[in-house]
Amino acid sequence: LGAVMVWGMQTEQDAQRIQSLGAKASNIHLVGNLKADAPAAQTSAVQTSRLKEALGLTSGAPLWIAGSTHPGEEATVLSAYRQVCMDGHRLHLMLAPRHPERVGAVERAIRKVGLVPKRRSAAAIGLWETDEVMILDTIGELAQAYALAEIVFVGGSLIPHGGQNLLEPAQAAKPILAGPHLQNFQSIADLLQKTDGMRVVTDSVTMAAQVRRWLKDTSERESVGRRAQEAMATQAGSTEKAVELLGRVLGTDLAGD
Repeated sequence: LGAVMVWGMQTEQDAQRIQSLGAKASNIHLVGNLKADAPAAQTSAVQTSRLKEALGLTSGAPLWIAGSTHPGEEATVLSAYRQVCMDGHRLHLMLAPRHPERVGAVERAIRKVGLVPKRRSAAAIGLWETDEVMILDTIGELAQAYALAEIVFVGGSLIPHGGQNLLEPAQAAKPILAGPHLQNFQSIADLLQKTDGMRVVTDSVTMAAQVRRWLKDTSERESVGRRAQEAMATQAGSTEKAVELLGRVLGTDLAGD
């Protein structure tokens, strides 16, 4: 490890780990998470309106998006959704599987609970009926769709996968639900929990309970989303730090160039 001139680490814990493996302390620098500098999805009011119309979201019912889900997670989300709807809440659900090739399996999971699957890619979607669940089977629309959601669940977290990207819904100021397995985004997850910008759920019962609470309390729901967005804003600047470190190694001012 002595051949590496600069170690740009995300967190203090990462820095301690690489030092314990033999990296020189003087070569270790805290940079932060580069993903925090990724620009938030820029969706104009016109684009948002068009997407809303394209999805058939004209009934005024709130939208819950379960993004980047993995095998087994859709069943939990669907169970929670049924519990919420049985209590009389009006709510639309969109499932966005992490891997598009799983759309068929997701359709079967939806039918298994007595609901009707509806693919985003369908030529004519029409109105979104109350017994239908939308499957986002297109590429590149999830971040834009988050702008339409009132509640977001981030997948890969109810199973030991490590979680998926928490930053996009946080940047969109959406209240976030996630499972306990968040090690792939641990520093971001820790920050969101510390600032009360997300809630961790473990099963369909705890998930349904939190969704109900947010549906009833618009003020709390919006404040959680706002805190998530504000937390992400504090993480900006990682790219500049990384470029500055590279400039030292190359002996030039890359930031100035």
